[in-house]
Amino acid sequence: MDRSSYSDEKLERAKHAAEEQFSDMIMTIEDLKASVDDAKEMAASMGDIDPKELEPLKKQRKKQISDVEKAENDVTETTQMNKDKEEKIKKLKAEIKTLKAGNVENNKKLAEAEIKRRVLHNEVQDLRGNIRVYCRTRKFLPKESKNPYDIPHIEFIDEHRMVIKKEQSSMRRAFSKVDDGSDDFVRENFKFDYVFGPRATQEDIFTEVAPLIQSVLDGFNVCLFAYGQTGAGKSYTMSGGKGDQRGLIPRSAEMIFEKVNELKKQGWEYKMRVNIVEIYNDMVRDLLQKPKPGVEYVIKEVEKETKEGANDAIGVAKDVIVTNLRIADVKKATDCYKCIDEAAAMRVTSATECNSESSRSHLVFQLRIDATDPQKNTFFSVLNLIDLAGSERLEQSGVSGQAKLEAISINKSLTTLGDVIQALGKGSEHIPYRDCALTYLLRMSLGGNSKTLMMLNINPGESYYSNSVASLRFGAKVNATHIGAASKSAKK
Repeated sequence: MDRSSYSDEKLERAKHAAEEQFSDMIMTIEDLKASVDDAKEMAASMGDIDPKELEPLKKQRKKQISDVEKAENDVTETTQMNKDKEEKIKKLKAEIKTLKAGNVENNKKLAEAEIKRRVLHNEVQDLRGNIRVYCRTRKFLPKESKNPYDIPHIEFIDEHRMVIKKEQSSMRRAFSKVDDGSDDFVRENFKFDYVFGPRATQEDIFTEVAPLIQSVLDGFNVCLFAYGQTGAGKSYTMSGGKGDQRGLIPRSAEMIFEKVNELKKQGWEYKMRVNIVEIYNDMVRDLLQKPKPGVEYVIKEVEKETKEGANDAIGVAKDVIVTNLRIADVKKATDCYKCIDEAAAMRVTSATECNSESSRSHLVFQLRIDATDPQKNTFFSVLNLIDLAGSERLEQSGVSGQAKLEAISINKSLTTLGDVIQALGKGSEHIPYRDCALTYLLRMSLGGNSKTLMMLNINPGESYYSNSVASLRFGAKVNATHIGAASKSAKK
């Protein structure tokens, strides 16, 4: 209940109480007058009674008359008080009306400030580069090391720089042409938009990611994908666990619904839907419903008419969809949690020598948002949160048979993702989106039409040095890719 409606209700209750009090006083006066009349009649009928015997009655009559006069005075005072209250009520109602008008003006100014904030926010994000790379090195698990934070071969210089090093072999030292006299380690330096060490919490990660997630509410497509070798902590970063261990997907859903609820108070309207798929062996599988015989999931590009503002200017918005998917309407964060749990139960995993629960598919969580602002302009945007399957070196993962075929398919799709990003950075006429299902599905959320972030995950084990260096080099390559300012995906 707002302040104005609360004040009206309070005034009405006070007025009603005063009216009841006035009515009670009138009834009291009538009763007293009736008592006086009865006393007069009684006195008239007692003419022969001894005067001494009438003294008590006279005193009683005198008191009754006094009570009547007092009650009449009280009524007069109450009537005046009611008049004063009526006047105060009128003044308060006038003040409430003024406050309501002020609230309308304040809401208008708030809406204008929100528009300015959106513009400035997206300008800042553009200045930081469309493709951002954050690097996270996870801590050791209890079964891997007694000291979870001790990673001697990786140095975390600051929040943007890190160094990975490896001791040179005696043969390499003997033939090395470079001798800086420092020590016997080969070092590689890397710089990213943000570097997280093993002590970084899930909340620390999300704090840095949140500004990008905000962009999807501003009408931009957003694509965030976790990349790294199997066992590097991608699924933990994206999905996480319960409570403080929640990952980027549930935290993003929470933030979006919190912001949406605030914007609804300013006159915005929203419709949000979720679909979750996995790409397994380059085939799309719906994780929100059980497989149905004969049902195919085909990636398609679609166009739809859009309208802008009061003039209803016609335009065309492009989107990529998957046929026959179950798309769930979501109205609160807990609706998203249910979808995430359903998807996790159906995703394909398998044990390898690198990871006891290795994801054998790419998981793609998509939150589709239709928004209408107070001026009746409407926007369409998609938040893509992707837990990529881990890159693998077959000789190290020790897989064979079906798992080997899965690893080959995973590596091929990751290579295609790199090719697409490289082609976008070069401004090539042909972008190989259709070379794999993953990049084709993300076509509208990669490139200048989107804001993209790669969360690079690194395994802390020194035995995975070669894999880590390969991932870091790929991340540096992506981080050097500039593909222009993003544009809103659709404005109806």
